[in-house]
Amino acid sequence: MKKKLLYLSLILVHILLISTVKAQKITLSESAAISVLTMGPGTNLNDSFGHSAFRISDTNQNIDVVYNYGVYNFDTPNFYLKFVKGQLMYQLDRTDFSLFYQHYSDQDRWIKEQVLNLTLKEKQELFDFLQKNYLPENRKYIYDFFFENCATRIRDVLAGVLKNKLVFDKNFVSKAHTFRQLIQKNVHWNSWGSFGMDLAIGAVVDRNASSWEHQFLPEYIFKALEKGQIKRGLGLQI
Repeated sequence: MKKKLLYLSLILVHILLISTVKAQKITLSESAAISVLTMGPGTNLNDSFGHSAFRISDTNQNIDVVYNYGVYNFDTPNFYLKFVKGQLMYQLDRTDFSLFYQHYSDQDRWIKEQVLNLTLKEKQELFDFLQKNYLPENRKYIYDFFFENCATRIRDVLAGVLKNKLVFDKNFVSKAHTFRQLIQKNVHWNSWGSFGMDLAIGAVVDRNASSWEHQFLPEYIFKALEKGQIKRGLGLQI
């Protein structure tokens, strides 16, 4: 679900664009679009579950950036143990979309994009929230594998900004799964990674996850948005 802090060095290439977004209050234009990106799994344990992020684009404002809640320091001592036990410090990153796309393209990982069918006012509110959340005093959070990660943050930000206007159809989960089963869909049950995660995470893995809780995986963020609606009648559409 994550990427290395070393990747942040790539941002320096486009520092002028990013600093423009950071430096001032920006009013989005009618050309603005906000989407959720879903990335396919990678080859490492920490990448096995895919990844989710927001994309904000506005051609009139020369903005095309990705807000990504999956940044960490891969060189943290005992990284994998802390990863599954929920003891890592994560943070929100903001990256030029072209660099973000190139990063996943270089790893041969697919990217799907779902454009959110929001009003201009709703786009502005979501953008303002991400801008504020990116401030140095706000961007860090304590990672939790099931309840506080790059995917759950997408869900929670949308729910927090749109409030009771956003409705998820529970039928996006066609079959109930335990947390353990959801892990083993992405990490083979007979692997050291699955075994280590079972030991580190504990008993919670054997209870059924609600449809809301399924969204700790990017795959289910994607599925939830496919069936999600806003009460005014406009759906969240690809």
